[in-house]
Amino acid sequence: MDPVFKRYQLPDEEAKHLAKKVLQELESAGLHADPIHFTLFYEWMAQLDPVIAKEIETALHTETYDEQTAHLLFRHLWSELISQSLESRQFSHAIDQLLQFINTWLKTAGHTAHQLNQKVGQLSIEDPPERLLDQLKNHILPELNQYQKDADSLHKQIHLSSQEIQHLRKQLDEATTIAKTDDLTNLPNRRGFREQIQHVIQNAKSSQQTFALLVLDIDHFKQINDQHGHLVGDAILRYLAKLLHNQTKGQDHIARIGGEEFVVVLPDTGYDGALSVAESIRHYVAHSSLKMKKNKAPIHLTLSIGVAMFQLNESFDELFERADQSLYLAKNSGRNQVKGEVAL
Repeated sequence: MDPVFKRYQLPDEEAKHLAKKVLQELESAGLHADPIHFTLFYEWMAQLDPVIAKEIETALHTETYDEQTAHLLFRHLWSELISQSLESRQFSHAIDQLLQFINTWLKTAGHTAHQLNQKVGQLSIEDPPERLLDQLKNHILPELNQYQKDADSLHKQIHLSSQEIQHLRKQLDEATTIAKTDDLTNLPNRRGFREQIQHVIQNAKSSQQTFALLVLDIDHFKQINDQHGHLVGDAILRYLAKLLHNQTKGQDHIARIGGEEFVVVLPDTGYDGALSVAESIRHYVAHSSLKMKKNKAPIHLTLSIGVAMFQLNESFDELFERADQSLYLAKNSGRNQVKGEVAL
């Protein structure tokens, strides 16, 4: 069965119960039960993929789930499914064809080698030269020529299959990159960030070094969207992504993990240094203004930022929880602030 469809194969009663709950949740949220919303809510409630479920939950929790967000989430979901299903089937087909050709060649080669051994074994130096020449010319050399042709054919088939597999590998890499990249800002999304942070954690454990995690949230972003529209909201998200690149170093990691929430990882950075970087970002945004063509008045943004330090042998979820709590402390303290875990 195709992995895409197998993914949704639950026992009948469980599936019916879940479908009813999905419809109830959609109704409570004031959303139509169209295929996109239904699929996303089904993913979220069934927890079929924890990363995608978290993205959906974050959008709902931050009240940024709307038609546009739903379409982006749906694209992420199907990009991931395609990378797991379509390319894997194509890979399997290409490899199966190659293996089948090799097996056929091995059988043919084995048969040819057996016949050659028999014919060579029938030769004797006592045979008249005419008979030896006849055997070599009419029986042994044709077999050797055919063996060479089969070997050349195998080489060509392996070359063609190698090219096809390399092409499929490139397609798979591209699909995987899409699934891990935020379309709007071109930053890693939550899935891509999860992969990055595991490498950072592994390096920190190996070197016995800590690192800092910043969780940033645009204050009152929903109001900005409601007042100025999604196009302006999208421009603000792209602006913040670019600003974060400019305000951090090459070894740092930046990602958009949902809605208006971003994260920054600062390797080999102490607590005071992380607070300083966070404050610099907050100050720059608060004292800048965005001028949009269709808006006469400039838009002023502020950020709330939470900071936490990685502790050896802890999980990423534990680290993120402390940074997230620091972020909520900053918001609950009036927004436009930086709060570190020491303040918790």
